[in-house]
Amino acid sequence: MTILNRYTTTILLSLTLLASQAFAVNTLGANQVTANIATTPAVQATTTLGPLTITSKVGTVGGWKGERVDDGHQQPLLTSADGNNTLGFNIANIVSPHICDASYSHSRLEFSYICHRNNDNPITYNSVAKDLIASNLFQSVTGGSETELPNPTRVTKHFTGGVNATAGTAQVVDFEPTEANAANIVYKITINAKEYTYTTTGSDSVATIVSNLQTTVNADSVVTCTNQNTKLTCNANVAGTSFTYAASVITSFTIASTNIITIFEGTSDTHTLVANDTTAIFNIIENTSNLFSLNGSTLSFDGAATDLESNVKSYTVKVKASIGTGTDKNTEQTIIVKLGDINDNTPTDIVLSGGNLEVKEHWGYHSQGLNGIDGVFLVGNLSAIDADTTDTFTFSLENNTGDFFKIIDDTKLRLISAIDYEKYKTKSVDVRVTDAAGHEYVETVTITITDVNDSQPSHPKLSTLTIVEGTAANTQIATASATDPDANTEFHYDFLDGAPGEFNHDKFSITSDGKLFITEMVDSTVKSSYKIRIRVRDGLLGTPGVHDRSTQFILTVKPILTITSSNTLYANEGVNNTTHTLVANDTEATFSIIEDTSNLFSIDGQTLTFNGTTANFESNTKSYTVKVKASTGIVTG
Repeated sequence: MTILNRYTTTILLSLTLLASQAFAVNTLGANQVTANIATTPAVQATTTLGPLTITSKVGTVGGWKGERVDDGHQQPLLTSADGNNTLGFNIANIVSPHICDASYSHSRLEFSYICHRNNDNPITYNSVAKDLIASNLFQSVTGGSETELPNPTRVTKHFTGGVNATAGTAQVVDFEPTEANAANIVYKITINAKEYTYTTTGSDSVATIVSNLQTTVNADSVVTCTNQNTKLTCNANVAGTSFTYAASVITSFTIASTNIITIFEGTSDTHTLVANDTTAIFNIIENTSNLFSLNGSTLSFDGAATDLESNVKSYTVKVKASIGTGTDKNTEQTIIVKLGDINDNTPTDIVLSGGNLEVKEHWGYHSQGLNGIDGVFLVGNLSAIDADTTDTFTFSLENNTGDFFKIIDDTKLRLISAIDYEKYKTKSVDVRVTDAAGHEYVETVTITITDVNDSQPSHPKLSTLTIVEGTAANTQIATASATDPDANTEFHYDFLDGAPGEFNHDKFSITSDGKLFITEMVDSTVKSSYKIRIRVRDGLLGTPGVHDRSTQFILTVKPILTITSSNTLYANEGVNNTTHTLVANDTEATFSIIEDTSNLFSIDGQTLTFNGTTANFESNTKSYTVKVKASTGIVTG
């Protein structure tokens, strides 16, 4: 590890033989794997010399010369993975001014040089160390100098080299990435001069990077790569052949500032463009709305004429940042300006939802039923239509005669008093909505009251209490009827039995709509009267809320009604008001004229009167006729 500042520098030279490896984030190492090596496969060990970090290809075999390490006179004897090369590095290769100590760990087979800067002078190393670093026994990071660590805006880590082979040539290679700590980190693998990349989208895991690299590299016909989860292993497709390789990690050149800007409609704003290279130069390359302008890194948007309620809700501009020529030194970004809403419109409608504009009478605050919550009938949930999408609304009531309505919980219009259908068929209230800016709109809400069966029917009646002598069996003799204050009441009739033998229901039948039939031949010598009790219901039997009433009737058998008085009346010509008394075999009979072509007759009670003032015997008319009717009328119980 190298820590550089103005006053001190610490250098750790470490050749470490381990069974596993850990890198810093945003790195991509390439390890050659040789199939004919009998010893443990090589792993990477890292060390830092001055400005450069080197990676040694070492195996698990080797040793060191001497019993101890001190003053730099002893040096380790470490061999390469194939056992053919001795890796030596003498502390004398570190050039003064410096203070160096050396140590060796038997347990970890680790040899270290720890050198500290003396005073304020940089640590340097001579050509022996430089040549050793550059040899094919090590891999090194490109860039930098012998005396000072570079600090560029964009760092490229590009690994090269291999063991006992031309640098960067192998038959099998493990590519081992570390996790990414940010987006836009480019992991690049080069196979036979062809580049394959994956650009991170965030803090990507090793598995994500390996999986995406495998997809791209497998497009190469020279190698086949397998996903080992923590690394990507690439094999030459033809046995015995080699391929060149390289691996690098690049922080790509990007515009780091946000590309989403939100401003209120009808307003203007500025936005500062920022790239991850402070030398970047910006320019606009696409501006279809002509509302954008650029001054250095300040992007201006002229939104004075914008209106969110129009069809255009957002505006875009494309900008370009450049730090030189080449695709890696130029980047583009599309910036979107989204319009925020301001309250500049009046509500245009009030909407009711989730309720009912039809309510049964007597349903209100104390009623349970349709849309009732805690006994309060919900007319509807109130909302408003307003072109301003982020507006808020307040609702109030006007012309609430009788205080039947109330707004509860700010938006729930409820009926809080029962309404009688027999008094009101509809009920209305004005609802006013006010938005946050004080704009108002009023709308009338009308509910319809429907009738319920809340009243008793009247006692039933019969159209007659007389049965004519000789009436045949199964003849309708009367019709039952009733009334009810509730509109559209459907009546149902039947017999209501009493004690055994109390009524003569076995001699009659009645339909549900009230038609009364006698089921035997009427003979007054056998039975002169009948007793029945008829019940009426204002709904079907078993229906909740049905009411009923009954009436007892005595039906009397009477002979066939006939007019027993003479059908001949004598009158003198020219004489006014000649009378004739009408008589029937039923004293309750009433009389009426049903035919009078001469218009000379009239009836008052039982008296038939003939007006003969204009009658002239010498004329052709010697007689006049009239047809009268006798009836017993309608008798009610």
